[in-house]
This record gives sequence, C-alpha cells and structure tokens, in this order.
Amino acid sequence: MTEPEAPNPPAPAGPVEGVGVAWLVTLGVSTIPDMTWVHYIGSVPPGMIVFKAGLLAGLILVGLAWPKLRHLSAYFTLLLVNVLGWWAIDRVRALPAVAAWEQDTEWVAGIMAIQLMKLALAAVTVVALLLVMRRRQAALLEFGDLGAPAERVPWLGMMYSTPWKIFGPIVAVTAATMIGMFMWFANRPSADVLVRTLPLAGTVLFFSLLNGISEEISYRASLVAPLHGAIGKNQAMALTAVFFGLAHYTGGVPLDVFPTIVLTGFLGWLMAKSMIETKGFGWAWFIHAVADIPVFYFLAANSIAAGP
Repeated sequence: MTEPEAPNPPAPAGPVEGVGVAWLVTLGVSTIPDMTWVHYIGSVPPGMIVFKAGLLAGLILVGLAWPKLRHLSAYFTLLLVNVLGWWAIDRVRALPAVAAWEQDTEWVAGIMAIQLMKLALAAVTVVALLLVMRRRQAALLEFGDLGAPAERVPWLGMMYSTPWKIFGPIVAVTAATMIGMFMWFANRPSADVLVRTLPLAGTVLFFSLLNGISEEISYRASLVAPLHGAIGKNQAMALTAVFFGLAHYTGGVPLDVFPTIVLTGFLGWLMAKSMIETKGFGWAWFIHAVADIPVFYFLAANSIAAGP
C-alpha cells in the first residue's frame, strides 16, 4: 500500500526585501499621503501625483538593473497605470465645465458618465495587463473555475474548505446586507421615496454590473495578478485589500471614514481571495456587483428625494 502524497507546500512569500518594499511603496502611493496632508497641512498639492508616479516609474527602472526588485516590476507597472488612471478621472471631473454639468444633469446621465470613464480606465488596464502578464489566464482575465474550493479561514470561522459556488453567494448577500444597512442609517429615505425609486431597479442593476467589472479589473486583477506570484498569496490579498480600502477615503478626518475603509478593505480581501483561488474574476465581479446594488439604489433614492 502506497503512502498518500504530501500536499503541495504553500507558495513562497517571496524575498523579504520584496515584501517590505511592496508594502512601503503601495502605502506611499495610496491615499495615506493625501489623508496626512489634508489633516495636518491643507488641501492636497498638485505635485502629489508627480511624487507618486515618479516613485513608481523610478522603481520600475531600478528593477531593470537590480534583481531583488525585478520580480516587482510588473506590479509597479500596473500600480502606476492604476494611480495615473484614477488621478486622470478625478482631474476630468474637477474641470469647471464637467463639475457644473454633473451638478445640473439628471442622476442617470451623471452616473453613466462616471461609469464610462471607469470603463475606459478598465480597457487601458486590460491592455497593460496583457502586455505585462502575456497570457489572459495569468492576468486573471477569465471567469475562472467558479466551483473551485475556497480555502478555510479559521479566524473568520470558516474551519473547512468550501466550494466558491456556495461561499461566493454567501459573501455577496452578506456584503449587500451590511452595506444596505449602512446606507440606510446614513441616508434615512422615506418609504415613499424608496417606492418611487423602484422603477430605477433595472438601471441600478446595470450600473452595479458596470461598476463591478471596471473596478475588479482596475483595482483587483491588475494588482493581484502580478503580485501574488511575487510575494505570495496571503501578502498579495492583504496588500491589495488595504490599497482598495484606502481608495475609499473621500476627504476630511480619516477617522470619520474609518468604518468605510475597513468594510471595503475586508470585502476587497475576500474578492482577491476569490480571484487567486478560482484563477479568474467571475466571483469577484459577482460579489462586487451585488454589494453595489444598495449603494446605487440609495444614490438613486437620494436623487429622487432631491427633486428635479
């Protein structure tokens, strides 16, 4: 009788220097410098984007000559696309004519304009991902194995491996419920407004799907794909989750938005986990889209409450 084969060892976490550099650089180009500047000095200076882009571009060049950083060059390249892409969207929306149009136009047209900009960034990200990762599967640009097992997470109470076709819907419904409760307490729309928002349910679902796919490409696949092979699964999940959570900082005192940052960061961790374990974006897109439904529904309700 033959001995059963030992399970495959976990993927190495990568060089210690690589893990530390990845964390320091990612936090350095996240919204942390913006938060610090706003809190202690004032508005974010225009040169902040120059610092962030210059740091990433410099490290990409250094990686060409320094083997200890070379394995992170792909990640820094996609992170540069992410940082510049979202900065460009913010700059376009800050233009006086665009800002005035967003202020005066109806809710559907305003949200559609934003979603088209996000889709444009997602398209650029897809091109960059394929150029850097070479293969669609390596870039996580496939639906993946939707029935793959979700590895156990003891600290989350998940003591056994569970198929993603079971775990995925649980995560999606739980996230949507929590976000829906948060949106309810934050907005408190009347029952009449909620009822009058029902005809926009199809539009809400459409926007949720659009937002889910664009952000899962630009925030998740673009960063997880080049990173998890370089520094390991757990570090990649944690790092991209923190970056995604911090991206939801919207100004003001950081502690005021801390719950939002934690909730979105944790959800980002789960979606990164799904991408790595299923080798695709299928469940991440589904979870993100379902979680976005209450967000867009309450945004629509607020527009109706505000009137023409």
